[in-house]
Amino acid sequence: MIGNGNPTICGLRPMAYSIEPISGMHLKAFDFFIEVFTETGYGKTQTIEQKDMTFIDDDTVKFFVDTKIVGTGTYYARATFKMPDADAPEGYWPEKLTIKTDLTINAR
Repeated sequence: MIGNGNPTICGLRPMAYSIEPISGMHLKAFDFFIEVFTETGYGKTQTIEQKDMTFIDDDTVKFFVDTKIVGTGTYYARATFKMPDADAPEGYWPEKLTIKTDLTINAR
């Protein structure tokens, strides 16, 4: 995960999410979304849909997070992968992977 030091709340910040292949499958092969939040949370979460991300390569996506939505603190990114499963009610089961980023937003 890529962040940008310790800036203050300013609006959109670029971030990237990267993982090693899972069972030989690259990130690009999965249907997923990412939720960005802080350790304090307080219900401030931004959900980034896959359609709003840009693939840098097969295992890395770039997206923008709005610091005005998420707020102050150390940022985390949780990807929820929709793993195909014919026996699951929705046809998939969710697999979650949370990463602590190096992005910390300070109060002004």
